[in-house]
Amino acid sequence: MGKDTINTKNISRFLKMSASDQLGAISSNLRRLSNWTYDKPDEEKLKLIEQFLDQTASYTQRVDSDALTQPLQERFAKFNKELKILQRDFATAMDNNCRRLVWAEKMLDWSNFLS
Repeated sequence: MGKDTINTKNISRFLKMSASDQLGAISSNLRRLSNWTYDKPDEEKLKLIEQFLDQTASYTQRVDSDALTQPLQERFAKFNKELKILQRDFATAMDNNCRRLVWAEKMLDWSNFLS
């Protein structure tokens, strides 16, 4: 899935939030991604995970990081780097039970770090 499949209504809602609320929305997506991945997803759930992963990446590009506190700016910058790696590793992580669980745990960790 690409950015063109991201729901524009969700983006509009997201853009009206404060930067800290945007991080909360991203954190919620990461928590969902983690939970769904832990449950050994079927093909349908994998597509939903990919959609949420794309949506989350799209959201991160729209956050005004200058509006965040300095510690959150630094954390958010680290998260953006890690998210690119997690996106890249998604397919191979789903092919192996151990890698899938590690991937899910990283999503949960970042959810906690950003909230």
